[in-house]
Amino acid sequence: MLRQTGDAPADSLTALLFEDAPRIALSALHRWAAESHTSIPPMLYPEHRFWLDYRQMPDWANEKMLHKGRLFFRQHTEDIMLLLGFLSLPYCYAAADGAKVLYRSQRMIADTRRRLAETAQFVFAVHRDDAFDIARPHMPPTLRLIATVRLMHATMRYHIRQSGKWDYAVLGVPVNQEDMAGTNLAFSFIIIQGLRKIGYAVAHEQAAAFLHLWNVVGYFLGLQEQLLPVDEKTAAQLDRTIAQRQFKASHEGAALTRALIDSIEQNVNTSPLIRIKGFVPAYMRFLLGDTLADLLQIPAATVPQSLFRVYRLKNLWTALTGNQGADFQGILQRIYGSLTYQLPERLP
Repeated sequence: MLRQTGDAPADSLTALLFEDAPRIALSALHRWAAESHTSIPPMLYPEHRFWLDYRQMPDWANEKMLHKGRLFFRQHTEDIMLLLGFLSLPYCYAAADGAKVLYRSQRMIADTRRRLAETAQFVFAVHRDDAFDIARPHMPPTLRLIATVRLMHATMRYHIRQSGKWDYAVLGVPVNQEDMAGTNLAFSFIIIQGLRKIGYAVAHEQAAAFLHLWNVVGYFLGLQEQLLPVDEKTAAQLDRTIAQRQFKASHEGAALTRALIDSIEQNVNTSPLIRIKGFVPAYMRFLLGDTLADLLQIPAATVPQSLFRVYRLKNLWTALTGNQGADFQGILQRIYGSLTYQLPERLP
């Protein structure tokens, strides 16, 4: 059932926009999302029920938990952003049916680096202190960005439906609730698992706060509340269910992963670490495990696993002593490009 469910409010508004003046509406949407201190323009139907979701926080949102989630992100910013590229994105590509939608758009194939930059900007934005400041006279920038992403998902559903070239019975609705839930887990629960794998001791309270923050993000992206995990146990169960149903080999998943590897290798060739031949696919294999790596056709590791065990020891040493190891900011800027926010000492 979840695979046959999209996002009714976003789909309804998108249908209105495309029946009216799609070019003008989409231009207005992006212009408004980039501005501040302005109201929703009339051509975006500001009274439509879609916008009601952005007028108040969900009843279950907890500001103390959100604050702890932001602190957790700040504590692990560099590693989380590396895990985003090396773990979260290929993890999403393992879901074969969802990968078909991404592949169809061609953006992650033809313009991988810009798409990575946009993803990184989104992640930084949702961890701002003012990300969910509903009390403002106008919608805060982060919520504008989230609303825009949500409407872009609806636009993909609209165009695919109009094309008549999609097997709904087999593949479900494009960007459906199950796929959105899987993506939310990849950016939250899977990041927590990745941090633990590279040597960090993540307390359950920290994990709960990080999950809570991404639950709020998921809520504003149109994800049904039943798919927002209340704790790590629930997240693990949901992740396992989706993986069992959706993880399988696909041409699209392999192609997206190959484009990701190529983009990282091409844009970080001045990094001593990633300049090691075969490092990128080997590190992905280390994080994903051989089963998923084989499914995604990630090349066999040519870098010894001992290198990653040394990296784990570095992180353990940092956690124990507070002494920082290698500075990865240069690596991140090369992966994601100049479109990302500068890594700050503290987020604004």
